[in-house]
Amino acid sequence: MMAEIHAILRTSGKVKALFQGHYHFGLQSAHDGIPYTTFIAMCENEKAFFTVEI
Repeated sequence: MMAEIHAILRTSGKVKALFQGHYHFGLQSAHDGIPYTTFIAMCENEKAFFTVEI
């Protein structure tokens, strides 16, 4: 399933980065040149939010 999702993101040509919330805070990786960053999940901290300027 993840390979299919990565393929959709890659072939769209529109995805510059992916940000997600999950328990694995601080995880960073890249798939096919798209950086993936994991922030702390809101269920872990009710004040979990980030602002990204593009």
